Amino acid sequence: LTKYFKLTTDPLGYHWRIDLEPSRLTEIEQLLKMYKGNALHFETLDDYLKYLIDITQPRLPWEEKENLREIAAGLRKIITSFVKQENIQLKVNEINLLKTDIKSLEKIQLEEHIENLRKLNLKLKLDLKKKQLVGNIRKVREIINILRKPKEIRKFEPEQFEKLITEALKILNDELLIQPNYPMDDEGEPISHTPSNKPDIECYYKRFKAICEVTLNTSNLQWVQEGQPVMRHLREFERKHGFKNVFCIFIAPRIHKDTYSQFWISVKYEYDGKAQRIIPLSTDQFALILEKLCYLVEKGEKFSHTELYELYNLIIEKTRNLQSYSEWAEFIPKLLTEWKEKT
Repeated sequence: LTKYFKLTTDPLGYHWRIDLEPSRLTEIEQLLKMYKGNALHFETLDDYLKYLIDITQPRLPWEEKENLREIAAGLRKIITSFVKQENIQLKVNEINLLKTDIKSLEKIQLEEHIENLRKLNLKLKLDLKKKQLVGNIRKVREIINILRKPKEIRKFEPEQFEKLITEALKILNDELLIQPNYPMDDEGEPISHTPSNKPDIECYYKRFKAICEVTLNTSNLQWVQEGQPVMRHLREFERKHGFKNVFCIFIAPRIHKDTYSQFWISVKYEYDGKAQRIIPLSTDQFALILEKLCYLVEKGEKFSHTELYELYNLIIEKTRNLQSYSEWAEFIPKLLTEWKEKT
């Protein structure tokens, strides 16, 4: 939570390593220089309580301008080195940010500048990861293999599952933006799962927009914990971006029949006065979409978001002609299989 530590782990958490976060070393060194880690002693309980409620205590190193300048200079050096190492072409505004004269900045300006440098550092790291991901058939196959093993997926932490689905969505590579809402460290790795007041992942394409909600819950409480929140998140997203061509993709290792029932009412009839476009997919069914992507890439053909849009639309249109949620549960995997086999 402090972001002073960097945790690296495999998806199942079998191998992990904890280290100091390289981009925060200046702050860490300043803290260690100012504080030795000794306990503080107070004469009375009142003195202790007064200390606890005094928001000006303890005084932190970066409350001094010179220390803020040192942090900004350190960050700039780290970013410049990374850009050179990875041969990254920066935009004009990014170059100008790195060339900012930090000696002329006041305290508030320095704090804003450091925040902007951190955003740039994160963006560059995420852009590089995306570049390494796109067109990487080995990685796609690896994700498909994981998605095919529900028992293994259930060993994931929620944020690891959200990251896996985010990577799968980014592989398509023609989105305007794929934005996971889990908090990240300075390397773009999730610190925790997405807070409950936001959709897990927001997807922006030229022809449509979508939220993607994921869960590891496969019990009969799946519909209780996910049903209303998912429909609410979608409705808020619809109101923000317009109701036309907006979907929700709901992904879980297994979709419980009660969840089908809950979403069926929203899709077939209404939620808060308007029908919604929710497509529940098991991880196995979502893997079918990635398999078609692999097939087309290996043939040298392009798989675009337009094909996804047509698939999602087809599912919703056919759904409205069905008579029950149990039909719906049987129909979706059948349609996906037929769609995948079409060349």
